[in-house]
Amino acid sequence: MIDIRTLHYAFVNKVGAVDSNLSREFIVPEIDWLLNKGLRAFILENIPSPYGVDDVRSVEALQPLIVRVEDAQLVESSQPNRYTYTLPSDYFALFKAQFTARKCNKPKVIRGWLVSQDDAHTDDPFAESSYEWEEVNIEIESNKLVAYTDSSFTLTNMKELVYIKDHPYMHYAEGFGPNGYVSTDGTPLAGKQDCLLDSTWALDRIVMLAINELSK
Repeated sequence: MIDIRTLHYAFVNKVGAVDSNLSREFIVPEIDWLLNKGLRAFILENIPSPYGVDDVRSVEALQPLIVRVEDAQLVESSQPNRYTYTLPSDYFALFKAQFTARKCNKPKVIRGWLVSQDDAHTDDPFAESSYEWEEVNIEIESNKLVAYTDSSFTLTNMKELVYIKDHPYMHYAEGFGPNGYVSTDGTPLAGKQDCLLDSTWALDRIVMLAINELSK
């Protein structure tokens, strides 16, 4: 875990060194907001490839946020060849998903392949889900994971879902005053919330990404 005070200290000391034009007085809520933007960017840039060679450093850095769900039940949609799963409330991003597929009474574990919602994968025979190639196309729609088969096989369940959970909002409210402060979304904040990640590399990168937000 990285103490939020350490992140604040690193930010204040590094921001002027990166660009003297950015050097000024920052209030606690502003630094908190920038650090959370940096944290979000850090998580997104370090989500490992689910089917390639994992970056061990990325996996280790995000380990406190990685959640595994096994044997999750799917809901068969009224639309043909479409299955849904309601994502957990703390879901932030997908790592990987595997499904139990069945064709001619033969079960097989196949991987989920994340596609964009505007992708014509259901109409393209070269991009549609395939039992033989052990791939099923999946989309994230709001709070649901949607899996598509072709007409030749069905899905029994989601064998495994691995996702990155949402990080709680980091803050150093107690450093702003005894009553803390109210965040931009109206949430009263008191005390402090440290970063759940735990590495010097993560600390340095989060701070740099936070500073980069000042140039946007």
